[in-house]
Amino acid sequence: MCLELYRCAKNGKRDDFFSLLSSKNFPPSAIYIPKTPLQNTFLHVAASFGNEDLVGFIVQHFQSFLSMRNNRGDTALHVAAAAGHLAIVEILLEFQREQLRKDFLQDNGIQSINKTAIEKLKERVLVNDDGNTPLLEALINNHGKVAEYLIKAKIEDAYFVNKQGKSALFVAIEANNVGYVDTILRTDISYAYQHFLYEEVTKGKSLVHAAIKSRNIVLLKDITEMKTAILKIKDEKGQTPLHYAASTNFTEGVDFLLDKLKMDLIEKDADGLFPIHCASKYGHVGILKKLLQDSLDAREFVNQDGQNILHVAAKYGKYSVVTYISKNPGLVLLLNEKDKEGNTPLHLAAMNWHPKIVSCLTWDKRVDLKIVNNEGLTALDVAEDNIEGITSSRQRLTWTALKSAGAGKGMLTKKPKLEGLKSAKTEPYNMEYWKDRVNTLLLVSTLIATVTFAAAFTMPGGLNDLEPDHGLTTLLNKLIFKAFVIFDNIAMYSAILMSVSLMWAQLGDLTLVINSLRLAVPLLGVYLTMMSLAFMAAVYVVISKLFWLSLVCFTLGLIFLACLATLFFPFILPISSNKTIVRSASYYAFCLLMLGSGCFFDPDVENNYHPFRWQE
Repeated sequence: MCLELYRCAKNGKRDDFFSLLSSKNFPPSAIYIPKTPLQNTFLHVAASFGNEDLVGFIVQHFQSFLSMRNNRGDTALHVAAAAGHLAIVEILLEFQREQLRKDFLQDNGIQSINKTAIEKLKERVLVNDDGNTPLLEALINNHGKVAEYLIKAKIEDAYFVNKQGKSALFVAIEANNVGYVDTILRTDISYAYQHFLYEEVTKGKSLVHAAIKSRNIVLLKDITEMKTAILKIKDEKGQTPLHYAASTNFTEGVDFLLDKLKMDLIEKDADGLFPIHCASKYGHVGILKKLLQDSLDAREFVNQDGQNILHVAAKYGKYSVVTYISKNPGLVLLLNEKDKEGNTPLHLAAMNWHPKIVSCLTWDKRVDLKIVNNEGLTALDVAEDNIEGITSSRQRLTWTALKSAGAGKGMLTKKPKLEGLKSAKTEPYNMEYWKDRVNTLLLVSTLIATVTFAAAFTMPGGLNDLEPDHGLTTLLNKLIFKAFVIFDNIAMYSAILMSVSLMWAQLGDLTLVINSLRLAVPLLGVYLTMMSLAFMAAVYVVISKLFWLSLVCFTLGLIFLACLATLFFPFILPISSNKTIVRSASYYAFCLLMLGSGCFFDPDVENNYHPFRWQE
């Protein structure tokens, strides 16, 4: 390509461009052959940079450039539309119309349609290698004025689908652009085009699915007025519009599809899921309630794996759905239903490591913890069967919830598994893991013992220099000072006991390691509490005459102690105990562990669940 001509095309210098073409050193045929590395012609370049005068000059003298394409299959009209140059689009489209003025549709006014006519209609639609029309390029690049002009000028482009099955109408609906959609639907099309456009729409992606995705009830109503047959189009996953509305929690859409269009509740998608399964899978309780009204028995809705809505909710960890079903007397029969593999909802929650769901189900006395699946495994067996090596927080909490509920084992357990931390198995990497924990705690205990020892010789208020009380603290008779001494002593001896217990862990036996940790952790809690109280007492005793300051310090100390107790509580209580009193007392500690592990919050939770609801 001649770089001088390229610069003129880029900068829009029409006179210079014409002068170069007219010069004796530039053969006329050279304008057609040289192109950029992307195979863009001079018209492509001028159109992409919005050079209106030069574009008009080129198409007037070299009209064959209108149909030339670059490496991406783009014509100059595609390039101008994608760049958002409305004036260029108007010029190019006007010349394109001039070329098509003798089109057989315009001359003959066809009143019947056949395959040949449809093919000729398709030839009028300019598409690039991706199947995109200029209108679609304008919409994708968010050029509103260009899009509006092209919609009115070439309405057929609005319905033509690209290689992804998307038309300009689909993109406008998906983007929730009511204005574009309204313009497209209100623009008149000829009798012949109606057949062509309907064929295009039905082979592309569902327009109704796009309207549901945009969550706009107005768009959904407008689209469904086109042709009711379009509603039956399924997406690539075999989902009907009702599946999609249930999955996206589009309540207005579900009401419209059920009440106005009477869509079928019992149509499955490619995965064998009913719309009610989709609502359950994504935790949409409101949609679930709507779909259960005046429908079949909930047990009738099973997917290809024989799983009901509670199975699906438990499998995907949807706590809000599980609690809704457990509280609904009409759905209690689902609690112990089995799928094709014999798994109950509790089995599925256990094997997918959803401790919050497992806790919810195990607190419900109507859930049978001893049911075995087709392999003879209980929910506890399933959880332990999937434990390998060092467990994650989710695995540990799931096992804890089952164990504390008293879940039993089946008679046909496939192989023995570790029970949490009680295993006598001494794999090398496990020992290294526990030794690292022990060494860390031992270092901590040594440091805190040093700090506590120093605190005993740095008494608040100082020491007395006069006889006969030389060497005694000046605040000896203060009650709060006596409290400080007691707290500091308890902290010191707790740190010493903690260090000694951790020394036992150095003997190399896994049982000693675990037992040492069980003793050391509560001692650490006692130390931290006593040291906090000692600090509060020491500060208070030296500032007690300034009431507001002592009150502030005292309040801050109490708040800190409450936080300390809350955070340390789960490490002390035996949360895996299956004794009712201990289990009830440690429930909130278990919840705190789930909170810290990221297992507690469910974005779909609508109602809080209390563990004692079904204790009666």
